[in-house]
Amino acid sequence: MQFSAINGLYEACWFFSGMFLYRMVLSFLNVGYHSLMIKTITDDGLTLARTLVQEVEILLEIKNDIMKDSDFPDEYITTANKLDQNMVSNWKSSLVQKINHAVPGKFKASMEFSSWSEAMQYLRGGKK
Repeated sequence: MQFSAINGLYEACWFFSGMFLYRMVLSFLNVGYHSLMIKTITDDGLTLARTLVQEVEILLEIKNDIMKDSDFPDEYITTANKLDQNMVSNWKSSLVQKINHAVPGKFKASMEFSSWSEAMQYLRGGKK
């Protein structure tokens, strides 16, 4: 069998086509892997945040009961409760914004929530 320049060019073309196809498949698999990793991290972070919010709400109820038992003025208790609820609400909104901001650009389309209530619905398995 005689080796010619055309056969070598043909084989080189197949080699580079295979390399290109390999890189495309690898890139596709990496996007899938990274997407799954971001989803897992987001789910775990939201679960942790939900638990934290539940604990803070319990602590705020205890604080409210202590203030009532300590004979604080009603308007002071009402003002403190409003401030506490605003603080928790702002923290929830801030957390969702920071999660959405932290996700890399090509994965932003996979974020299925933009508010705390949507995030909690997402955690329960529902869709927007």
